Amino acid sequence: MRRVVVVSAVLAAVVGATLCACTRSSGASKATGPAMAAVRALLASYGSAVLERDRAALLGDLDPAAVAAAFRQQQRRDYAASSEAQSE
Repeated sequence: MRRVVVVSAVLAAVVGATLCACTRSSGASKATGPAMAAVRALLASYGSAVLERDRAALLGDLDPAAVAAAFRQQQRRDYAASSEAQSE
């Protein structure tokens, strides 16, 4: 049960951050934003990576642009924290 709560919390926190990161560094205008299909695919990939504890897959989907550096660092910290909670 604790694992489900931790994973759900991590995924919920990432939804907002992912949407911001997708529009901020991709050059998409705020009026259009990323396509919902792309957001769904990204979140599905992220969710699978978290559930499978696949750090490389999770970090591999992150935007490599310089403007997303802080976001990538936060994702590394969030992943580390969720991994510690899951192993308890």
